[in-house]
Amino acid sequence: MKKKATIVYVVIRVLVYGFAISITTLLLPGISIKDKDHLLATFLLLGAIFGLIHAFIRPFVLTFTGRFVIATMGIGVVLIDAALLLLLGWLSFGLLEIDGLVPAIVGAVIMALVTGVFEILLGLTRPVSPDDLYEEPDWWGLDKLSRGRRNRIIENIRMQQVYNTIWRYGIEIASDQTVVGDIRAAMQRVMFPGRGQVADETTPAKVRMMLEELGPTYVKLGQMVSSRSEALPPEWRAELDSLQSDVPPFDGHRAVGIVEEELGAPIDELYATFDIEPIAAASLAQVHHATLPNGEEVAVKVQRPDIEVKVKADLGIMTEIAETLEKRTKWASDYDIAAIVEEFADNVMEELDYKNEAYNARRLAENLSDFEMICVPAIHVTHSTSRVLTMEFVRGVKITDTAAIDAAGLDRPQMAHDIIGSAIKQLLFDGFFHGDPHPGNVLVNLESARMIMLDMGMMGVLESNKRLSLADLILALRSGNPDQIAAVLVDLSVQFKPFDEKAFRREFERMYYTQTMFSAEGAGEGFSQLISGALGLMYQHGLRLDPDLTLAIKALTQFEEISRTLDPEMSMVDTSFEASRKLLVQQLNTDTVSQLVQKELMRTGREIVRRLPSLSDATLSWLDQYQSGKLTLYIDSRDLSKNLEDFGWGVRQLAIAVLLVAILFGSASAMESGLLNHVRYAPTVLAALFLIALFVAFLWVFKMVREVWKSGG
Repeated sequence: MKKKATIVYVVIRVLVYGFAISITTLLLPGISIKDKDHLLATFLLLGAIFGLIHAFIRPFVLTFTGRFVIATMGIGVVLIDAALLLLLGWLSFGLLEIDGLVPAIVGAVIMALVTGVFEILLGLTRPVSPDDLYEEPDWWGLDKLSRGRRNRIIENIRMQQVYNTIWRYGIEIASDQTVVGDIRAAMQRVMFPGRGQVADETTPAKVRMMLEELGPTYVKLGQMVSSRSEALPPEWRAELDSLQSDVPPFDGHRAVGIVEEELGAPIDELYATFDIEPIAAASLAQVHHATLPNGEEVAVKVQRPDIEVKVKADLGIMTEIAETLEKRTKWASDYDIAAIVEEFADNVMEELDYKNEAYNARRLAENLSDFEMICVPAIHVTHSTSRVLTMEFVRGVKITDTAAIDAAGLDRPQMAHDIIGSAIKQLLFDGFFHGDPHPGNVLVNLESARMIMLDMGMMGVLESNKRLSLADLILALRSGNPDQIAAVLVDLSVQFKPFDEKAFRREFERMYYTQTMFSAEGAGEGFSQLISGALGLMYQHGLRLDPDLTLAIKALTQFEEISRTLDPEMSMVDTSFEASRKLLVQQLNTDTVSQLVQKELMRTGREIVRRLPSLSDATLSWLDQYQSGKLTLYIDSRDLSKNLEDFGWGVRQLAIAVLLVAILFGSASAMESGLLNHVRYAPTVLAALFLIALFVAFLWVFKMVREVWKSGG
């Protein structure tokens, strides 16, 4: 059946090319047929020859001209097709005559238009079915070439694959729900009988299938778009959320070979057992169950063979296209497309190096050590490299599997509060957070009730000023004041086109009250919905968030999705505020204040030492001056005594501040803990000590302000 379908496809292709050549010779005086007595046979022969050129020679030429095509925004393809048309005239033994380069260029354009129309109508650009979706990368030994030559050739090959895939799906989507779509579907059933028909799928499903066919890099891109754009329609988000990179596994024996090569020992020496059949497979890697020599169960993540070659080629193409678009179009420059692609490329390359994931897992585990019911799988560094990651084997169900959680008798509301508490700890206090905490990356062990964070490949980092900005947003949302929320959003954003703040605030207020009036959650709830509308409105008015804050807000919305599934009655904003307050009380004590002061003093001291010239340099300089008879010592002491006095005054104030903070926190903590309630008059003494310290602190601040005022500072 497939052989018959292939023959039908080839015959139709030859007829299309022959017809395109006949139209070109009819419309263009510079191209003509020499033998006019056998036109039909001549056109069929020319169509067959051009089909061979198009199938074999054109891809070879594009292999070495891909960068030229990108740099010319696709115009270079016309020149390539013109050269191939001249080649057709040469290979036709004089049957086709072309009078120079200009007729060849115009003829190439006409032929491209004619063949394009027939490809669209007849369905010759049929996308692949899901059954034929994934193929292992095969670069014909190109990975053995030097890095520069290899990258250029592979990027050009990938560019052809990407272009062909996007063209096929683009035509399929554009013709959907039209008469052309019906004709294409009928022709595809004739040419490809017995295969799945992409034409029967919805447009979001076709886009999802296109990304899966394009490969792991584009799957990651789709996942990023899905997770960072709350403004997408529900059906689009549902399809993109289903991009789990699930693909057929590669041979388990090849995985064993990679593990042995990376770890430098036979598999039997490394692991007591190693299952050849993987337990999970994705576009970048697959996972095998194994046990260590001490009997501990582990999961071994093995990177796919040669996947780095393909990913780097894709990222190179994306980067070059983005840079070209920024040079040639204003919208790409406004949206800073190159920076977005660069950020995406950095994240993907970090995920390819499992040493980064090992570091991320260890750091996140340390940061979440105070949360008893949340854990991160332990990493076995001795059995891990950049391509192999051995980690603790965990068992559990997805955190959104409420039926299983209820059957195990677990406290879902408490779990929801714990997960939000961990999110606030990561985002506002540590500045190091899980960048993709979707439900598939959080499991629940039904026996221990512990929640397990998985896949630390993509993590986010927030500097202190951005953490404060995120805290401002949470406080504004809790206030329920739309004008205050709008003001915070403006402060967090960057303008990429003329911005009317009054108009933005007006529309935001309308959107806010509309959502809260008709939302079942009410005001202050529905963080995801509100942020979704806000981001869409911001882009309309020429605002965009900082990329780090965008990732942080995305992570927060994913944490909210988990928590609201566990406890639909929970307010994410209120819970976040309460979690922030508790964490602040826990961390703001005399020990942390003292550590902070010591840290600042040490940093200041190091900076002073760094700015001073070394002793040897100063001594040699003085000796040089002395030998030349020009030794001059000049010390301007006019302000020295004043500076020393100011320095001593500052040290005294710092000491008083530390002492007062210690008294305040010590007395307050002792009163709250109730540890001394059994001692007679102790609570009264502590309360008095607290009030005295508070009064002294007020007097100290008043005195300091007055002295500064008098000194003119």
